[in-house]
Amino acid sequence: MVKSCVCGKPHYAKGLCKNHYRQEWVKKNPGYDKRKRKRYPEYHKASYARRKQRDPNGIINDALKTNYGITLQQYNEMWDKQGGFCALHKGPETAIRLGKLTALAVDHDPKTGRVRGLLCSKCNQALRPIDEYPGWLEAAKEYVNVELNAQI
Repeated sequence: MVKSCVCGKPHYAKGLCKNHYRQEWVKKNPGYDKRKRKRYPEYHKASYARRKQRDPNGIINDALKTNYGITLQQYNEMWDKQGGFCALHKGPETAIRLGKLTALAVDHDPKTGRVRGLLCSKCNQALRPIDEYPGWLEAAKEYVNVELNAQI
């Protein structure tokens, strides 16, 4: 069962869409000043470094929970189930960022928020137009076939 917000938008966190979640958070944290990050960047960098040193996986776990509603443990279970390979083309991730191999991306249905699997960055980017524009895949197939026939 997929969670959705009271407004009908996909679940973001704690049963709310992104806008409603932020509104609730601001109500609960009235003293927070988001401009402090700009005023005190050294403090925030040091705070982030301390948190990362204290709990290296905590930041990743929080990001996965916030963005996809899964924990790092669930991500690792999916990764093990897929053998560390992309769910779409069954190959390894090849993208490198800052000199390191990137992790497999969490693929989810943008309408329902349901996690479908882990994809390499190329396959994840290739699926975006299919999710966003109905009929894109058929149009792409037709385009490629027309180009192939024109070369013959």
